[in-house]
Amino acid sequence: MLTEKTQLSNDLISETSGENWLTEMSNQELKQLFTLEAN
Repeated sequence: MLTEKTQLSNDLISETSGENWLTEMSNQELKQLFTLEAN
């Protein structure tokens, strides 16, 4: 799970410039990015 979230974060940051990437995400994408799950 952490590996997936790290990869998602890296993908988002590398595809965008500046700090606008976070504000351009949908609510579902934000929820997925910042939700931790216990397995």
